[in-house]
Amino acid sequence: MTDFGRRAGVGDMLKADYDPILAAIAVALAAHNTQHEDTGTDEIDCSGLTGTGGAGILGDGTVGRVFRSSHIYFKDGTEVAKLKMELVDNWNGDAIAEQDNIGKGETVGHFTWSADGTQLNVLPAGLSGNVLFAIGIVWKPTLGLETQSHLTIKARADANTINVRFYEQGSGDSLDIGVLIDLGYIYCTVIYITDA
Repeated sequence: MTDFGRRAGVGDMLKADYDPILAAIAVALAAHNTQHEDTGTDEIDCSGLTGTGGAGILGDGTVGRVFRSSHIYFKDGTEVAKLKMELVDNWNGDAIAEQDNIGKGETVGHFTWSADGTQLNVLPAGLSGNVLFAIGIVWKPTLGLETQSHLTIKARADANTINVRFYEQGSGDSLDIGVLIDLGYIYCTVIYITDA
């Protein structure tokens, strides 16, 4: 377009031709801008949309998996050489009230402490759905960072339970939970996936 319509050669447009187009664009733009204001009408109805895999986590291609996280607290029990254990919801997780006086090789409520003292099982009856996967990290708030860095856990799913085992990081040796809590309480965060 040249000379604003004074010349009408090939490829040129007369002013009379482009004025109506500009006016139409201005009207459409004004209407479009208004739709994006708080009181606008540019809502999208998603009620008819469906996902390709349905709800839940599809790590193994199965619909309905649920992601959860809970804390497990370990404290000295009221009786000598026994533990208190509690499961506290962290995010979409399960909760089990504190159980006291759990001895080695014993089950109290929904917790079992192994005979050698190195493992804890959170039993299926206290959990939502069957546990398919678990991973965890341990916290020992009463120890300094240097000492705490040598303590690690392995959390895993085992026959629909959450199994937690304590290790010394350098040697890989299993650690007795009862000995550890004599230095102060421990808690670990467990992230797990259930089938419902």
